[in-house]
Parts: sequence; C-alpha cells; structure tokens
Amino acid sequence: TPTEIVAENIPLNILYEDEHMIVINKKAGMVVHPAAGNWDGTVVNALAYYLANNSPHGSGDFVDSSGKITFHESEQSDPAGTDG
Repeated sequence: TPTEIVAENIPLNILYEDEHMIVINKKAGMVVHPAAGNWDGTVVNALAYYLANNSPHGSGDFVDSSGKITFHESEQSDPAGTDG
C-alpha cells in the first residue's frame, strides 16, 4: 500500500484556475484518487504533477462519471468551510 501520492504527467482538461482553486473536466473512466486497485493514473496523481510542475499558483470514486470537479488549493476558497 503506497503511503504517498506519486506525481504523474497525465493531461488534465483545466477549465479554470486561480491562486485558490482549480476546476477540471474529468473524463469518464478516470479514477479520482488512489485506492486499492488504483494506485496510479488518477486525477490526484495528475494534479500532484501539474501543481508541482506547471501551475502558476501551486506547488469518491466516480469512475463512470464525467464532468467538472473543483479542487480547492487553499482553505479560503472552500465553500464548505475548513471543517471538512
């Protein structure tokens, strides 16, 4: 079982990005986060690479779904607050 996220150079369809958040259009079939049976090739692996290498701002498995996902890069941009 991996203990850290491995950054992978996987193309992302970025719809919007600022210093607080990033919105991507996830393609169907792409797992959102690493878990048993899917330790690589996920959105989180792709974001780890993007944020470390390309982003000017940054350093639930829905495999069969597609569409927009918002990732908050800071607590200030989280509309749900910082408790979860």
